[in-house]
Amino acid sequence: MHAKAKQLGMKLSMLIPMSKLQTPNRLNLYDRLVGLPATAPVEEWVAAAHMIHRSDPIDAIGGFNEVFQGYAATISRALQIPFHVPEVIRRIGKKDEMRRVLRENGLDPTPSLLVTSPDEIAAFGEDYGYPLVIKPVDGRGSLGVSIVRNSREIPAALDWFNTWSPGYGMLVEKFLEGEEYSVEAFSERGRHRVVCVTQKFKDPITSVETGHCLPAPITDDTHTLIAHFVTRALTVLGLENGPSHTEVILTGDGPRIVETHARLGGDSIVDLIQLVSGTDLDELWIRQTAGEQVFDEVPSRLDRFAAIYFVTPRGMGTLERVERVEDASSMAGVVRVEVLQDLGTKVQGAYDSFSRGACVIAVGDTSTEATVRAQKAAEHLRFVVS
Repeated sequence: MHAKAKQLGMKLSMLIPMSKLQTPNRLNLYDRLVGLPATAPVEEWVAAAHMIHRSDPIDAIGGFNEVFQGYAATISRALQIPFHVPEVIRRIGKKDEMRRVLRENGLDPTPSLLVTSPDEIAAFGEDYGYPLVIKPVDGRGSLGVSIVRNSREIPAALDWFNTWSPGYGMLVEKFLEGEEYSVEAFSERGRHRVVCVTQKFKDPITSVETGHCLPAPITDDTHTLIAHFVTRALTVLGLENGPSHTEVILTGDGPRIVETHARLGGDSIVDLIQLVSGTDLDELWIRQTAGEQVFDEVPSRLDRFAAIYFVTPRGMGTLERVERVEDASSMAGVVRVEVLQDLGTKVQGAYDSFSRGACVIAVGDTSTEATVRAQKAAEHLRFVVS
C-alpha cells in the first residue's frame, strides 16, 4: 500500500513501533519515519502526529492495517482530519461489540459471550447447545480458533487458545452451520457497493482458510440475499468510507456474520479481483483516503473466475527447500506461484493464516476450472523438511 501511495505522488510520514521496523530497504518510500516503543500509549502516538503536523501539515491519514486502525482513528479525531471514527473501529474490531450491535439492530441473533473459564464455556454450551466456536475477541488470521463439539473438547480448545492467543480476551459463540463466503465491498459517504461474493475453503479442524474463488458460484438470488444483508450490517456498524471484508455463513435461517473488517480482504483477494476486473482496489482505497471520490470506479460485476489455493508442509521441522515451483508455474491457467515461508524457517503445520507454506493463483472460465487449476498446481509442490 505504501509503495502504491508513493507511486501516486504522495509524501508519506509513517508512525511505527520500533519492533516492526524491519524493512530498511524500503526506507526511501518515506519522507519521515517516527519509531515508537512497542508499549507506547495512544497518547504518545497522537503527540508524534502533532509534532509532524506542526512542521509539515498532514492532509490525510491512512490506516491500511487493522492492527493500527485504532491509533489512526484517535489521531484523526485529535487532528480533525477525516478517517473512521474510533467508535466504528471498535465496533468492527471487537467481535463482542460487533455481535452486540448486530443483535440490538435485529440483524444477526447469533449468541456469544466473553468467557474466562472452562465452566463458563460449558454453561454456554448447556444454554445454546453444541458445537461452539472459541476465538480471540480481537484476533486475526484464525489464530487460536477452535470448534468445540462437546464438553469433553473444552480443555483441548483452551490449550490451543492459550498456546496461540495468549493475552487475548476469549469469546465463545454458537457455531454457524452452512456454506461460508466473504463479501468484498467498498463504501463512500455511507453508500455501499458489493464488488463480489467470494467462495471460501477452510480446514475443518483449525478453521484456517485453504483457498478462495471469486466470484462465488451462487445464484443471483443468493448473491442478492447476501449482499443486502452485508450492506445493512455495514450501515448499522457505522462504516461510511473505504473497503470492507465481511465473512458470512449462509445458514438455514439466512446469512449470519462471522466477522467484518474495515479493510480489503487478505490472501491476495485484491489480486484476484484485479485479474478478473482490471481494477486495483488498493489504488482506489489510497485515492479515497487522499480525498478523491472513487465510488463510480468500484466494479460490481466480474466476468471471469480467479482462485487461490494454499498448501503447507505436513512434516514438522526446518524448511530446507521447495521443489517443482517451475513445473507448477507452467501448468494451465496458473498466474502465480509463491512460496510463503523463508528457507530455514521452523514449520509446524498451518495453525494460522500466516503459517501456510505456499500458494498458487489461477484463472478459469468457470469457478470449478479456476479452483481445480490452483489446487492441482499447489499440490504439485514438494516441501523438503528436515
